[in-house]
Amino acid sequence: MDNNLRDFMDITSATAPVAAQYLEICGGDVEQAVCLYFESQLPEQHQEPQYNFSYTDNHQINRAPSPTRRDPIQTRYAAQTKPLLEKNNSSAMFPVGSNIFFQGTFKEAVEHAKSQNKSLLINVQDYGNFDCQTLDRDVWSLDTLQLFIDQHFVFFQCSSQSDDGKNIQSIFPELSVYPIVVIIDPYTGELYVKFSHPITDISALQTLDQFVDEMKIAKEKQSSLTQQQERNFEQREEEQNIVQHETESTKSENEITNICAEPPIGDPTAISIKLRLPNSESVERRFSPENTIQDIINYACSITKKNENYSVMLPWPKKVFSDLNQRLGDCELETKTILHIEK
Repeated sequence: MDNNLRDFMDITSATAPVAAQYLEICGGDVEQAVCLYFESQLPEQHQEPQYNFSYTDNHQINRAPSPTRRDPIQTRYAAQTKPLLEKNNSSAMFPVGSNIFFQGTFKEAVEHAKSQNKSLLINVQDYGNFDCQTLDRDVWSLDTLQLFIDQHFVFFQCSSQSDDGKNIQSIFPELSVYPIVVIIDPYTGELYVKFSHPITDISALQTLDQFVDEMKIAKEKQSSLTQQQERNFEQREEEQNIVQHETESTKSENEITNICAEPPIGDPTAISIKLRLPNSESVERRFSPENTIQDIINYACSITKKNENYSVMLPWPKKVFSDLNQRLGDCELETKTILHIEK
């Protein structure tokens, strides 16, 4: 007899034909087959006990003993089901049974979202939490929601105990209530939306739909702004000269030297960097791929009016650039990115 078949029968006390059927459905995975078997048995555990009432000569009611309720998932078979609940897939208790989730690591999901030009929808599940289990059953399983998600998002789901789950929660430590459902920018790691609890099919669809509409409006505004900039190129050039003059004045006042020139607007090789300064202020400027980390520090000193030994850090994924002479073109930065300036 096959070892998987014997293991399944030992755990469930099922017959060989039943064991073979569940193992075939689950591709030979014993743990998943066991969970699926007991999930199919759960409705029987919640049936109300039947009582037999009869009158004796003394008009006393005789009741049959109440059957003992059992919960095999939480008691006898907890040890067998626990490994499956900690996998990086959908909940074993209430599997979605579709291709809605991205199949791969978190890093691969980020790169895939970039290639598809889509936002990244993330769901971190604690599979011992009933709300997480029912989220798969009652929300993500809906065809309408799945079609909408597939059209507008890359959807990554993982366990809170997995390496990816722990990594996500370290990036966003403010997320602590399960199930965690958020939308982020795959380019910058910016947290766009945090879903409010309780998460229902209606609230999830409303939140996703509202986000898509807001992003559409933002893109239309950006497109309109770009067209306006193209129509007023000469005016922008004049404003750029004024800003450059002010920057040079600030450099002179603070004895800051070697401030690199800013590439012209429309330069396809330019890297647009949003610098978050130590005082929490933010400034945005274009740099050339030939510029270095030291050029960014010099510019930050000109803004803060302080000659500090700043360091430059990429917040997501976290990386500190220790080589001040490294070219920005060799730093694997996106054409639009965020860098933190730290003391």
